[in-house]
Amino acid sequence: MKPRRKNIQICDQLRKGNEATKGKRGKRIFHAYSNVNFDLWLILHKEDYSKPVISNDAYISVVRRIYGLSEKESIKKKIVIEKILAQIDLDDVKKAIERADVIRERKISTDKKNYTTPYKIDSLQKLSFK
Repeated sequence: MKPRRKNIQICDQLRKGNEATKGKRGKRIFHAYSNVNFDLWLILHKEDYSKPVISNDAYISVVRRIYGLSEKESIKKKIVIEKILAQIDLDDVKKAIERADVIRERKISTDKKNYTTPYKIDSLQKLSFK
């Protein structure tokens, strides 16, 4: 099953569970989606980006530059996000998807290459579990 379809099923199950507990005392479960690299996603709408970063905060200055934001504006505030979104059109979304696909393919290729290097395989074969 594709991960996206599984996520939809999980959300439907949570929603049905919440409906069953409406009006009753106790805990209700809510779901939310997040993107750990949301800042990178904003960048990819406007330009290619493949520079390695140490933390997600490293993207903030790039987002500010691309969207013409001042140093004082927090890119996590609703009003600033709305300002950013107003600068994104459908062509930008298509480009972001293409750019993200390139990053994903590069990552998959690199992971496969690193996993199958003879040095790593040879080192694993030499391990002894006593």
